[in-house]
Amino acid sequence: MPCNLPEPWQQASRTPFTGGLTNRHWLLSSIEGRALLRQNSAALELGINRQAEHQLWQAASEAGISPALIWQEGDWALSRFIDAPTGAANTPARLIALLKAVNWLQGVEGAKLPLLPLRERALALGATDGPWLAYRLVEASPLPEVPAHVDLNPENCLWQGERLWLIDWEYASLADPYYDLAAIVVSHELAPQRLCSAWRSLTGKVLVPERLLAMCAIYAHLCECWCRHPQAGYLAYAAHYRKAWQHCLVALAGVD
Repeated sequence: MPCNLPEPWQQASRTPFTGGLTNRHWLLSSIEGRALLRQNSAALELGINRQAEHQLWQAASEAGISPALIWQEGDWALSRFIDAPTGAANTPARLIALLKAVNWLQGVEGAKLPLLPLRERALALGATDGPWLAYRLVEASPLPEVPAHVDLNPENCLWQGERLWLIDWEYASLADPYYDLAAIVVSHELAPQRLCSAWRSLTGKVLVPERLLAMCAIYAHLCECWCRHPQAGYLAYAAHYRKAWQHCLVALAGVD
């Protein structure tokens, strides 16, 4: 436990807090309210970059998209606690809130973030097979990378009604602009056509269905590889993501 927390958090009561897959958390209570203390995992082989995380986390907290980052030092971070459930963007208002966050994120300038090389990341995570057709399709028409959260699954979305708070920025990277959108389709179990329509209504930008499906397959494949990696230890979830990328390949074959 860190001995140099800022006041009044140094004297706050501390309770172990469950949640999160790779880090340890404690809920702190003080005269200023509640905060979440996190001890970072050392699982850097999974693609975690703490410097990138804190850059985007700070920017997102200033934009009102993420809980405020109060203090950070070494392997420790302290942030405001948001007492809200996690969940999928399963209503029109929630979907728009999540897409607004992605649109804001893609416009962030000046952040020094690592690139997310898709095929290389899969191989680094130990991939032996996968939707290589989807990788080739995306690689054949590269787009300028944009800031991305990279892990927009429902467990990283806190909801106060329709008000969204994004958490867990530890995989933040420069990525293909379709990557975070594909993450929403796969992990929030959203029809690709619905996302395309909502994105166009919000931003005026038209998505290419074939590219979105290919990126969905890639995202699901990377999730499978992550689940199988020894530092993650979530083998039980791997089969779900394997079925997801296989389904995406079938859908991709049916695109005119």
